[in-house]
Amino acid sequence: MGGLFPPPLAHQDNVLRAAFSLDGTRVVTASADRTARVWNAATGMLCSPTSPHRHSPEISACGADRIRATPRLPTHEHYNFVNRTAFSSDGTRIAIASYDNTARIWDVATRQPLSPPLAHRDNVVSAAFSPDGNRVITASYDQTARVWDAATGKPLSPPLVHRDIVRSAAFSPDGTRVVTASFDQTARIWDAATGKPLSPPLVHQGNVMSAAFSPEGTRVITASTDKTARVWDAASGESLSPPFAHQEAVYSAAFNPDGTCAVTASFDHTARVWDAATGRPLISPLQHQVLVLNAAFSPDGTCVVTTTADQTTHVWDLPLASGTLAEWRTIANLASPYVLADGVLSPRTAKPRRPH
Repeated sequence: MGGLFPPPLAHQDNVLRAAFSLDGTRVVTASADRTARVWNAATGMLCSPTSPHRHSPEISACGADRIRATPRLPTHEHYNFVNRTAFSSDGTRIAIASYDNTARIWDVATRQPLSPPLAHRDNVVSAAFSPDGNRVITASYDQTARVWDAATGKPLSPPLVHRDIVRSAAFSPDGTRVVTASFDQTARIWDAATGKPLSPPLVHQGNVMSAAFSPEGTRVITASTDKTARVWDAASGESLSPPFAHQEAVYSAAFNPDGTCAVTASFDHTARVWDAATGRPLISPLQHQVLVLNAAFSPDGTCVVTTTADQTTHVWDLPLASGTLAEWRTIANLASPYVLADGVLSPRTAKPRRPH
């Protein structure tokens, strides 16, 4: 099974989300204690803080050491739970979604907000940059997701409307589409420019808590309170694998960098790593003492970061060799004198053909 290697990354209240920077050296966390923090992924230490400006968020030299909101701070601060954070692709900015009905974009180096608040009519629970960093997509309890200009804060498309809370939203790898997850028991794929739906709804039997594209953009993975995560064809909306089943609600699901594996986080106190094609678990569950709220791979796929309801974030070292699952299947097929068919291991009777 996977092993913890830095100490837990602790907040003063539930840690709601965590994400790696693209270079894998930092982890940004969002907490109900109204802070976002950036940590060294190897040591678990907060990045060294600089002297904060008066009335500005406390942001460290290598990331956001602390972005705190109190009622006495001016309007460019957050006034409620920091629900989700995300780095831009170049690591110079962070987008923060908050229960104060806004998302905000911060410059890491200058410690200043970069645009007006991205305002919804209710809690904002998700914010993510487009791959080129020029746009941000937000998801809200007001039953919409919105695409914004990251520099000006102006909306760029009509609202993407569901029939209930929109819990998450993310861009496709090429930035032309977005996927949204909603409490109306569906995920939907939209044209990022026009706001038009591009596929049938991806339907669960419970609230859909998260949705994300695969690295190549042809698949979508969803997580639901129906105790499953599922992989779908992004064009047709068809299910591509058996459900990834937990004992309780699945709160998040994400692909690894090459799209061969998936990681899920569940209220059953575990995170699990799966073969994305077959739905089979690849390692023992990553056991926690409390609800697991979020799980994501590091950029090199060797680690998983999880956030939990006990106010901590954990980084797990995965016992997975380098190389894709397809590459390892090919190696095994060429090297092994045995073949596995229908659960039975038998001597190979003919030399396998090498793939073209």
